[in-house]
Amino acid sequence: MKEENQAEKKEETSEASYEDDLDKGLMIAVNREDLKMVTALLKAKADASYQDDDGRTPLMSAASLGNSDIVSELLMAGAPWNVLDKYNFACGDYAAEKGHNNTYEQLVNHACTAEMLLSHITKRPAENLDYLKQKLVFADNKILDANGDAVMMGWEGPLMRLHAALMCKGEDGKRETGDMLNVGFGLGLIDTYIQQYSPRSHTIIEAHPDVYAQMLKDGWDKKPGVTILFGRWQDVLKDLDQYDGIFFDTYGEHYEDMNDFHKSLLKILRPSGIYTFFNGLAASTNAFFHTVYCRLVEAELMNMEFTCEYVSQDIEKIFSEGKDKDIWEGVKRKYWVLNTYNLPIVKHMDILDCCGDEPAEAEEEVENDSEMKEEEHPGKESSPKKAKLSASE
Repeated sequence: MKEENQAEKKEETSEASYEDDLDKGLMIAVNREDLKMVTALLKAKADASYQDDDGRTPLMSAASLGNSDIVSELLMAGAPWNVLDKYNFACGDYAAEKGHNNTYEQLVNHACTAEMLLSHITKRPAENLDYLKQKLVFADNKILDANGDAVMMGWEGPLMRLHAALMCKGEDGKRETGDMLNVGFGLGLIDTYIQQYSPRSHTIIEAHPDVYAQMLKDGWDKKPGVTILFGRWQDVLKDLDQYDGIFFDTYGEHYEDMNDFHKSLLKILRPSGIYTFFNGLAASTNAFFHTVYCRLVEAELMNMEFTCEYVSQDIEKIFSEGKDKDIWEGVKRKYWVLNTYNLPIVKHMDILDCCGDEPAEAEEEVENDSEMKEEEHPGKESSPKKAKLSASE
């Protein structure tokens, strides 16, 4: 982040009076931790969203210093929490790097509140149906859309394995496999693992005609217990029953669409059921944004009377072990830049209350699957709990 050099550079310019340039003066005042002057400059209309040549904002500087009072003053003045500097760091990343846990939490809470308020006053995005009309490319263990963006890639396999184990056998690996629902087939990775558990029923919703055609070609309509519902989940929701395990991973939809699906969980997830989803929330940006949206989903699910906790998996080795070429070769844009995957575990609130807060550890762990470990983001009160999810070969 080059923070030390930045701080020194700002101090060198401190000979100029604050009045010469209100915005630069604000940066100087923040770096000096001069709260009185920060307040005065903001009242004088200094720009709380000012960025220097490196893209650094006053809020980033305050976060790096862990000065919660100045952070509060800047936020009240409208300083944006979701700005990135030239190194792709946000204000929360500055706090995290310096270990300022309280400041980090302060920023996460503010960001979540801002996003929830924004969702109530902004117009809902239009339905994105263009994807369903595109010709897809199936090649090299990935699916690409017409723009060359990845719909799904094979590297997700180890994660799908864990999701399937959670849905089918529970956190302790001992639950009897019941009725499973997957929304979004893609490469069929999670459905392949679900089949290994011989579920009582296995319902798959797939909306894209090319993927559906590939499913039929591969004989998925003839696999034991499988029912394929061809169409958008919004259109087939009325045909759904109740399920013991549900997984959600669609493409070409908005955050609001997933939130709408969550509202249906009260009807389709059995009282003892487990819901989970592919957690690509802001995964193409940075860790702070990802944490904000994980927390946002957690809060929104709680309002729907569900609990949501995350179990963290170090997935850096997925991108490095045994790879002779760039895993993103042939893909227009990366949709993942993080080294940690936060696997969501969602339950009806009363079920978790009955079972206790801590997820039970599995008797055995899958060979080559690394142990789930606590999330490393500082200050996260509801950070993922340590647990092992069992999976069968």
